[in-house]
Amino acid sequence: MKINKQELLQFADQCVKCGQCLAVCPTYNLYQNEAESPRGRISLIQGLMHGHLDSTDKTTLLHLDHCLYCGNCESACPSGVNYIKLLDRSKQLYPVNAIASWQLDLLTNKKLFTPGRAASRFLPQRLKNHVPAIFQQALSLSTPKVKPVTYKAASATSDRKKIGIFTGCIGHQIDSKAINLTARLLDYCGLEAVIPRTQSCCGAIYQHEGHSDKAERLLQKNQQVFYHEDVEKVIFFASGCGTWLKQGDFSMPVIEATRFIASLDEVARFRASIEGKIAIHRPCSLDSSGKGWDIMLQLIQAIAGEQLVELPGNDSCCGSAGLHFLKHPQAARQLLAPKLQSLMDIAPRKLLTANTGCTLHFYNGIEERGLDIEVMHPAEWVSGLLLQGKDLSR
Repeated sequence: MKINKQELLQFADQCVKCGQCLAVCPTYNLYQNEAESPRGRISLIQGLMHGHLDSTDKTTLLHLDHCLYCGNCESACPSGVNYIKLLDRSKQLYPVNAIASWQLDLLTNKKLFTPGRAASRFLPQRLKNHVPAIFQQALSLSTPKVKPVTYKAASATSDRKKIGIFTGCIGHQIDSKAINLTARLLDYCGLEAVIPRTQSCCGAIYQHEGHSDKAERLLQKNQQVFYHEDVEKVIFFASGCGTWLKQGDFSMPVIEATRFIASLDEVARFRASIEGKIAIHRPCSLDSSGKGWDIMLQLIQAIAGEQLVELPGNDSCCGSAGLHFLKHPQAARQLLAPKLQSLMDIAPRKLLTANTGCTLHFYNGIEERGLDIEVMHPAEWVSGLLLQGKDLSR
């Protein structure tokens, strides 16, 4: 996509530097640095485009790279600045701190994620030191034990309504329990779960790293995959993926998985006896992708009742933020710390979160603190409860 600099400057000039964004910006509150605020970053973009700042200065561009894409500033902005689009497009012009496209190809390769992590254990330290930093960080993460997703093609003879399931890249492993349980729930409810093997990464992280052409190609590929499967709806589990998928021209609705489950007749009057507290985290991207959060919260509240606790600080990013927790791990840990303290105070049995990156980030923080809290997707929790004691042979 060719960037129109004049149009980009018009986006930037919408910002009147009023400062309403400062109070709601997690990175400004963390660093206490104007350059780490939305209006500060917009000023940097204007300075770069007018030639007043050096476009090869990594320190300047690092401030742009620290942004979490939480969208809080857009909600607070009285001038309606489309800050995220402005930042994405500016990164196409000034990609000094961006992760190379080939590195993203490796990070999002479903076939390499688990084998690569397993092989890294036997890699000598002297060789690990030559591995790019983002891979070193990715390989150092602990991950939940998972089972592979059971891929399902559409049946040519079935007259059941077909529901497509988007798994994403690493989501097909990190969210595999949620995906498999949701597919079983759909089958139980008389729907056909379709999980195409040929689907790919959604493209969101390519977009945020300045590789918009690749991001668009991946988006179009997924559109074609689900179009040819002739599904009525596509459901997703990673809220960040969902936000990006909704930018595409899908010929069917694209819906968050838990929100779709809430629409099933079998769920309407379902109640369960819940032991122990359940904490729920709101990913930033879920809040910005429609009414998914409100419906999810209502569903979980209806089932869990008084045992449900909204995690304090849900209005502020946990620090995962796409690749942020891999590129800037120290800052990510600082952003996560107050949430971990809240979990220690609440002492829930489970933490529900609807974003793959947030799941990994919380999982590692909880493990480091030695907390006995299971992290899972809300769709996994709800589907598991609904399927308890059910005859799944029909």
